[in-house]
Amino acid sequence: MRLSRNLAILTASSLILSLGQEMWFGFAPEFLRALGAGVIAVGFFSSLQDLFEALYHYPGGWLTDRYGVRRSLIIANLAAGLGYFIYLISPHFAVKFE
Repeated sequence: MRLSRNLAILTASSLILSLGQEMWFGFAPEFLRALGAGVIAVGFFSSLQDLFEALYHYPGGWLTDRYGVRRSLIIANLAAGLGYFIYLISPHFAVKFE
């Protein structure tokens, strides 16, 4: 299967986006501890992170089966961009951590 140039660029952008997102996850427990979170809160945060990551795979597979690789990548990147935009314009500090 030959990938078009646009699909290769879209795939590379989603890879870079996910790498940037994964970089800060290693520092999140220490950051939470610096904010005053206890061991249970840090463990709960990590458990929820794993749960949400597992739950994201089902809709991704469904989108790929239904719409194909190209459209599912476009939809996933648009959803991620929308989520980051909402995070960017959130007016309150607590929204970014709750």
